[in-house]
Amino acid sequence: MEQVLITGGMGFLGSHLIERLLQDGKEVWALDLFEPAFAKQLRKYEHFHLVVDTIKNKVKLEDLIRRCDLICHLAAVACPEVYVNRPRHTMDVGLISALDVVELARKHSKPLFFTSTSEIYGRNPQVPWSEDDDRVLGSIDVSRWCYSTSKAVIEHYIQACSQEDELEYLTIRIFNCYGPRLKGRVLDRFIDAALLGEPIVVHGDGDQTRCFTYVEDLVDGITRLLAEPKAWNNVYNIGTPQETTVLELAELICDMTGSERSSIQFTTHAEAIGASYEDIPRRVPDVSRIKRTVGWSPTTSLQEGLRRTIAYRSQELAVTHA
Repeated sequence: MEQVLITGGMGFLGSHLIERLLQDGKEVWALDLFEPAFAKQLRKYEHFHLVVDTIKNKVKLEDLIRRCDLICHLAAVACPEVYVNRPRHTMDVGLISALDVVELARKHSKPLFFTSTSEIYGRNPQVPWSEDDDRVLGSIDVSRWCYSTSKAVIEHYIQACSQEDELEYLTIRIFNCYGPRLKGRVLDRFIDAALLGEPIVVHGDGDQTRCFTYVEDLVDGITRLLAEPKAWNNVYNIGTPQETTVLELAELICDMTGSERSSIQFTTHAEAIGASYEDIPRRVPDVSRIKRTVGWSPTTSLQEGLRRTIAYRSQELAVTHA
């Protein structure tokens, strides 16, 4: 039975990927700092193992990497408020610890799956972005870019190891994944506000667009790539090409939850996140490479994905406030 390590396994994407891998008959080891409530449903699987520890514990990390057949590195700080206000912490996890994972995977000759980000492209105005497009970033004085830079350094290092025949790798760049269990991002904050009867606060004028990808679609793309030998040693955008403005998202969530559209309020990015933040007006993937390689394209509409996510969060809030 194939054994898989997921760092950051109790995060949003990690938990969904683990569930899919367990259903596919894999033995999965999750490394994370905490055990959330939803881990109970994963513990129903005989071949699920949760190690509650820090990725900085190199002895434990190496033991897990040595044990497993595939290393999936998902652990990172991906919240804008954190990487604006705590850039050193963001880079400590996303760069320093990630280098440890890559080095140990290389040392023990284990294939590495790495989750990168659409933030890689920065504010390049020429959308949609293909995997070979330029990165356009702001000044290093703007903390907002530390997350993108950390991921880019790891991508460079992984490819350097591969170029010297020292590592087999697979890298994806994720575009705004959402779904049940998501915490701390624009979509779930809007849902919570609407369900709790609080104002939905839009940063900026709301005209900035995002491409929201439902988590089940994303996990399907990941598992297809992992299973296809010809997909390895390459980088893939993964997301929906359909653009939605942040204001349209807020209005749609109002309609689907029965909340009043008048509850939508506006604030500046500086007031909401901090002065060391720059927004990206459009973030759109070219997904022709993944479609050509494994035949993947997203199938869940935003309305359907929101319906499932709202239903899940409604149930959670009902339990919390019971």
